[in-house]
Amino acid sequence: MFFFSRVGVLGQSIDTMAYPEVGKPMPELTIHNIKYFPKKSARISDFKGKWLLLDFWSIYCGACIERFPNINEMQEKLGDSIQTLLVGIQDERELIEPMYAKFRERQHLVMPCAFDSNLANRLNIGAVPHSILIDNKGIVRCIASSFNMADIEGFLTGNPPMLSSYSRWIHEMNNEREEHYDFNYQEPLLINNNGGNDTDFLFRSILSKWDRNLHHQYVPLKITQNIINGRFQVLGVPLEWLYNYAFFGQRDWDFHDTTRYGKDFVYPILEIEDSSRFKYSYKYSQNIYSYSLSLPPGLCTEQSIKRALQRELEACFGFETKLETRDCPCWKLIANEGAREKLKTKVKIPYYRQLAYRTGFIAGNYSFKSLVDWIRVNQQNKVVLDAAGIDGNIDISMDCIPTDFSDLKNVLHQNGLELVPSKVPMRVVVIRDKN
Repeated sequence: MFFFSRVGVLGQSIDTMAYPEVGKPMPELTIHNIKYFPKKSARISDFKGKWLLLDFWSIYCGACIERFPNINEMQEKLGDSIQTLLVGIQDERELIEPMYAKFRERQHLVMPCAFDSNLANRLNIGAVPHSILIDNKGIVRCIASSFNMADIEGFLTGNPPMLSSYSRWIHEMNNEREEHYDFNYQEPLLINNNGGNDTDFLFRSILSKWDRNLHHQYVPLKITQNIINGRFQVLGVPLEWLYNYAFFGQRDWDFHDTTRYGKDFVYPILEIEDSSRFKYSYKYSQNIYSYSLSLPPGLCTEQSIKRALQRELEACFGFETKLETRDCPCWKLIANEGAREKLKTKVKIPYYRQLAYRTGFIAGNYSFKSLVDWIRVNQQNKVVLDAAGIDGNIDISMDCIPTDFSDLKNVLHQNGLELVPSKVPMRVVVIRDKN
């Protein structure tokens, strides 16, 4: 076994196993099994003269798949300057190639894709999305989880953006960084050198900017889940979540939370001239905050924490904030004429079959509520309310990409159902400039 493993390594004299480093030439590797491209195999040097973006993905990475249309738009717009090459990491059931073929047809994708897991292994890529940007001279310019159009255009025009690269150094220094953080989430910030110097206090309320290099995120769902010995703290959240904690007692909610879903609106309404503080980026640690509160244990309740946080937000940002009932945007699922009878189940034995490549399902004697829940799960950035008036079980075919809103609406329409934009009265945090 040792002999053959050594032969395998020595046999890669051309395809070096060195990990790519920013600012240095990309190791000369051969990329195999390329589809939708003039060559079935290509070496890194074959792309010199044009920028090359290698984007690694797998079928289990929803974030990777959702980025396909954005990468496609970038390739179409910048095609003369850059070659985007997806690199698919093979799954055990070997579904990735036919899955990409179906996505390519439905979403009109132009990017070629290499189905080459060995390339990912040689580059020691264990997590996706993972992108490597190589310039027209073969130099690695950046390694990141993802790039957008503005990032790429910045590199092409000589104005590279501030991107957080994760290269070999991060892999090698990971353990050392964990020790450097030395932060105990069960203890309050700044006490016993926990994340900073000690201070004496009777009451302590700290609102600070979050720095990804100092401590990780710690984001409880509800205030009541994180009251420990008179303390509450949350690390690394956008400003809108702090306002939700302050007025609703929790950061957000979904359709499983029947006390809030369809009754409370999860996104604050901004009636302010300058909304830049609410535009955030985890990549750049921009407008991300941490909050830590300590009170005498007997006085540390959800209401006292909400009042303290409301005061801090007003003092730090100067906005006037109230909880109001407003007509809030949502999508209502309705049934067209004749749809109830058309969908009514015609079979006695329930069945459910998942379609291949994450493209929906076919079901019989299936709960209509389960259909609504399936839509909500795949459209989490939208509030979807059931207004179809269908209580019984149904037979239905949902052959679509469920995260693609347009594709989802089309297949619902084929089944006599519609998602229509609506407004429903809900409680919402309204943030205004002070007079």
